Amino acid sequence: MPRAVYKAPPYLSPAPVFSWTGFYVGAHVGYGWNRLSGTGTFGSDSITAKGLLGGGQLGYNYQIGQFVIGAEGDFALANVKFDTPLFAGTLSLKNDYFITAAARFGYAFD
Repeated sequence: MPRAVYKAPPYLSPAPVFSWTGFYVGAHVGYGWNRLSGTGTFGSDSITAKGLLGGGQLGYNYQIGQFVIGAEGDFALANVKFDTPLFAGTLSLKNDYFITAAARFGYAFD
């Protein structure tokens, strides 16, 4: 009689478990603008400064059950500016950098 052939049962992999917990780092590039307005001796006026910016961000998230909490900070070098002739010179308004910080609270599903 032939020998019995035994096969292992098929492997059933568990459903993947996703977690938002962990550190992250990233980079960004973009275009920024801001509107400035004021009132003075000669009336009121507004201008728009604009230009490129780029930088990076880092943060940390922690997932507790379905809830996610975290914090993020970012820094961007910028060339957002406005130049206009003024009397015998030039008036320049410029943002050289941006720094932001944010807290996160969310609900993870699916």
